[in-house]
Amino acid sequence: MTDRQPLPPPVHYLPVDPRFEFKVGLRRLGNDLGHGEIDARVFQIDTQWPAYRAAKLAARSERLAKYVCRSSALSAPAQRQVTACLLRQLTEEYPQWFRREDDGGGQRVACGLAGEILHFDADLQLTRAEGAQAVDPPYQDGLDALLCQVQEDLAFVSVYAAGERLTYLHLCHANHWAGEDKLDRGFEAMHGPVPGFERIARQSGRLMDALTTQGPFVRFAWGVATDARLNHHPEPPPGWDAGEWRGRRFDADAPALYLRVERQVMMGLPEVPGFVFTIRTYLRDVQELDGRSRQTLAAALASMDEATAGYKGLEQRGALIEWLRTGATG
Repeated sequence: MTDRQPLPPPVHYLPVDPRFEFKVGLRRLGNDLGHGEIDARVFQIDTQWPAYRAAKLAARSERLAKYVCRSSALSAPAQRQVTACLLRQLTEEYPQWFRREDDGGGQRVACGLAGEILHFDADLQLTRAEGAQAVDPPYQDGLDALLCQVQEDLAFVSVYAAGERLTYLHLCHANHWAGEDKLDRGFEAMHGPVPGFERIARQSGRLMDALTTQGPFVRFAWGVATDARLNHHPEPPPGWDAGEWRGRRFDADAPALYLRVERQVMMGLPEVPGFVFTIRTYLRDVQELDGRSRQTLAAALASMDEATAGYKGLEQRGALIEWLRTGATG
């Protein structure tokens, strides 16, 4: 990093209720959830930025199309609007690290954390990335370049009169699902495997309208993992054992368990129309939680039905609950 301004410590969210229930759980972005103004920001940059950046570059180097997925249905106006949205948020939320200037009919964006200068033409197409010689493969476009500057993954859903489609996905911190499998699918098709989703599907029309024309909104999702790796794409990279890559092997004799929380922010772009969907992953060692929080987590795991537990990869749920109730220390 070339910018010497200190990065703040990460915040921690604990969106776990004693009784698990799959629900939309939308709330207005801007409500203080205990962290002050950081809760109102779309992007959250902290001391873990180097690790998140490294994970993104490693994923892209493995196979770009596995992690950065662009549909032929993504229109040029939609891509421009999403790029403009990211530029606006980054320069407004973090002017100390993202500075934008006119550049002969286009604009130049100095990205202080990565030490890069991104050049865009009048249509917000990336024309040059100074200081990015080590990025391999090179940035695909402006969205790819900007999303390698932040700790969030991002999806864009295009909304049409006949329905909606996922038309862009930058998913380097995958949580056991593959972007290539979801691209060009609608809301119900994308979430079909989620147990209990049928209740939400009945409201999908109203929900898509709200996400496009209202908001921005924030929601949280959570699960547990037995390692602290950000990338859990269902297809392991070459040379990895599939079971080890999966990150869901709990050993009570050498216990390791992490709470994996996703902070999901949705911003409508009604002029396109569609909405941006960001995913920020947080990993926290369960042994750092206080006793009450561990008991709440144990109760939530115990309350899940078998279909939900299976979907979340909790084949060892009994051992996890026992350890949380009697063995975890913090």
